[in-house]
Amino acid sequence: MKNKIIVLLVFLVFIKNFSQKRFVYEYKFVPDVSKKDSVLTDYMNLDSDMKNSVFYSSFKSVSDSLRQEMASNKSIKTNLPYYNPNLIYTITKNYSKNSVAYHIKDNGVKFKLTETKPINWKISKETKIINNLKCQKATTNLYGRKWIAWFSPEIAIQDGPYKFNNLPGLIVKIEDTEKNHSFELTEIKNIKSLKLSNDYKNEKEITQKQLNQLFDDRAKNINSNIGEMLVHPNSIGFVMKDGNVIQFNSNTKNIEKELENAVKRTNNPIELKL
Repeated sequence: MKNKIIVLLVFLVFIKNFSQKRFVYEYKFVPDVSKKDSVLTDYMNLDSDMKNSVFYSSFKSVSDSLRQEMASNKSIKTNLPYYNPNLIYTITKNYSKNSVAYHIKDNGVKFKLTETKPINWKISKETKIINNLKCQKATTNLYGRKWIAWFSPEIAIQDGPYKFNNLPGLIVKIEDTEKNHSFELTEIKNIKSLKLSNDYKNEKEITQKQLNQLFDDRAKNINSNIGEMLVHPNSIGFVMKDGNVIQFNSNTKNIEKELENAVKRTNNPIELKL
């Protein structure tokens, strides 16, 4: 009974002081299954107001903001930060509807894939401390992979990185058993509001099969997907119509081939085709 009271008090204190929070995750992944020792690192933001959440690449957010400033003020000259072309998506969740929406823009068209089926977790009694948070283990089979998650009941929000949710506490760390994709919470910040904007209006609803086809076609139509070219003293940048920014050194040879390689989807995506 005493433990239940403590848990309840922690929950009430968290709700009272929640407001809007940003949970920053370090995302490590192996882009090429044939090179397991080559690991890339990005940082992803999960913004939540206890009703909805938005998950997106922090590098993409900075790049988009800079690009908008440069468009309105031609005197601004700066190199746009690179972000991974495999992280051009945004994921929104509606807690009351238990829905997850995957948003992406391709060739100027906005697409959305909605999922409402809850994730089937197997919760273990095993616990451990991760970044000073007491966490509990849970496992699931999803997207063609086996996942091990560690969630913290101390942060009473049923959410986590990417599409992962539906556990009795925030997911602090999750990785697949082959260690190809791993998310770990590194920081919690206060924010003023969520990025629930007009970006998610006038979208075309698509199926998973259609989304897979969209990814497969991207590298085949490079020229039609270029929105703008940015020329700087030491670099050349391409702003793709999906918002992706790709930059090369001015001395780069065969830029068209390098551009094609840059937009190719990883052969080790987080969701495997089934």
